[in-house]
Amino acid sequence: MRQSILLILFGFLALTGCVNYSGLNTHAKPYDATTLSKSQDYKPTTLTSTPTTQPTTNDWWLRFQDPQLNQLEAIALTQSPNIDVAKARIDTAQAQTQAAQSSLLPRVSFDGYLNTQRYTGNSYIPPPFGGHYVYQGYVPINASYDIDFWGKHRQEVAAAVSETEAKSAELAEAKLVLSAEVASSYYQLQSHISQLTLENRLVSKQKMLLSIAQIRTSHGLTSDIPVNQSLTMLQASEINAENQIKLVALSREKLATLMGQNPLTTNIEVKPFHFLSQQTALPKNIPAHLIATRPDVIASRWQVEAKSHDIKVAKARFFPDINIVGYFSYQSIGLNKLFEQNSRDILIQPALSLPLFDGGLLRSAVSQQNAAYDASVNEYNQTLLTALQQVGDGLTRYDTTAQQLNAQQVVVDSLKHNVALVNLQYQRGIVDASQLLSMQISLLNQQLYQLQWQAGQMQNTIAIIQALGGNTDA
Repeated sequence: MRQSILLILFGFLALTGCVNYSGLNTHAKPYDATTLSKSQDYKPTTLTSTPTTQPTTNDWWLRFQDPQLNQLEAIALTQSPNIDVAKARIDTAQAQTQAAQSSLLPRVSFDGYLNTQRYTGNSYIPPPFGGHYVYQGYVPINASYDIDFWGKHRQEVAAAVSETEAKSAELAEAKLVLSAEVASSYYQLQSHISQLTLENRLVSKQKMLLSIAQIRTSHGLTSDIPVNQSLTMLQASEINAENQIKLVALSREKLATLMGQNPLTTNIEVKPFHFLSQQTALPKNIPAHLIATRPDVIASRWQVEAKSHDIKVAKARFFPDINIVGYFSYQSIGLNKLFEQNSRDILIQPALSLPLFDGGLLRSAVSQQNAAYDASVNEYNQTLLTALQQVGDGLTRYDTTAQQLNAQQVVVDSLKHNVALVNLQYQRGIVDASQLLSMQISLLNQQLYQLQWQAGQMQNTIAIIQALGGNTDA
């Protein structure tokens, strides 16, 4: 009866120990090819002005006041595998922190056993055990505690915490990069659609101009030169239109991929590009402290902090390591005596470990950590320099494009005025249709250049915002 009770006790302890893995699960799931093959449509008409997720403190794209962009950003930030990878790295770092923290606490374990064994009756074990089956029992409680006199384990925890903070900053950096790519691709798609519209209008006007030239040539009024010129211009515009069709498709596919969707089955319809200068406006004075808030700068700084703790861990290993080991157990041959007082086994054992000679192993460990720290500091310095360069380059492009936009606006306004005058002359019979078409074609070409500059300024604005860590507030 007692043996049965002990077996049940051992089974219970094995199945319901204090240490368990309840609540620990994986989160990532492989994509289902069937699900990916389903068609997805994103249209401006299905949107509201409210984002599908609650804004965070760094939802910088809200400044553009575009509901469709808000929706696409929300989808990308929740469904992109790159974001999930960054989140998994945080989970890994947090688990490593918990592992480091466990070294600060005592450890208690149970590793008992019950067995039955038949001892030979013709060896050194005498009766009553020799020649019979014998039950043996071992019921221990083991405990150990590493006394952290020199702060080695505390520094390990601090290093792990710094690594976790670095991974959190890397997640913020991944979100910033992704959101910037989504916004950039979104406005590229709008721009290519608008450029395609202008190219198609150019093709239409040039076909009309070619037709007039061909009629005049057929009646002997002009040579073949105007026909050849018109044909060349028409072919160039048709090639440009075909290229814009390709760029529209590529932009849609890129945007769908950034959103974590299948680019082959995802259709993203957007409105034509509409440039608003106030959307690209930046503060007159951008404070330098914004560079320090960039996620990659913060992550690099936390890496430096982690390496400084690693040095202290390596140095702490030069000092004595003091720990206490103890156990209390019942051990007996024959279960009927397992819990008798005479079956008790008790041990309390302080231990001291002091390195005396290791052939330079500990010194090399410190040197390695010092080198890792120096590398981390230099990486941080380079990150800062790169950040400053990106801001400087972005501002240079922004200012240059702003000047070109102003000049281009003057050209477009002047051509619009000329087209209006020529149209008036055409209505009064002063000029013919070919002159009006030529002037309209010139205007369309300049509007195309203007659109390209405007799209470029949107890209410059997004690049500067990204370079400033998603923040341009003074």
